[in-house]
Amino acid sequence: MDMLKDLLANHSPELISSLSESGFSVEQAQEFLPEAGQGVKDALGGGDVVSLLSGDSDSIASSLLEKVDIAAIAERVGLDEAMVSNGLEVLIPQVLEIFKNEGGGLNSLLGGNEGGLLGGIAKFGSKFFK
Repeated sequence: MDMLKDLLANHSPELISSLSESGFSVEQAQEFLPEAGQGVKDALGGGDVVSLLSGDSDSIASSLLEKVDIAAIAERVGLDEAMVSNGLEVLIPQVLEIFKNEGGGLNSLLGGNEGGLLGGIAKFGSKFFK
């Protein structure tokens, strides 16, 4: 299991609760969560990760939201694109906050003092793309 899947699994009750508060049924949220995780993972793997992840949490969340294939997720979970987009807008900032709190921050995920940004990107990528 990769880092993102672990994080989603470990925090699924609170993430599902947040999705439920934004209009998802519990069942929809349970089905959406892993698909959203896969969509984010695909977005991270499909481009310039250094540029995507070099910013504050708000800009990272915005960049990820632009890169996620909302239509594909909507089709897989049987929801409209507006609901999927809303769910991602709720989910992505929370996941980034969990990374900050549990992973020592995005800086540590990006390598911090261990080889600088480029060394950190390699380390970060290896956690996501096993």
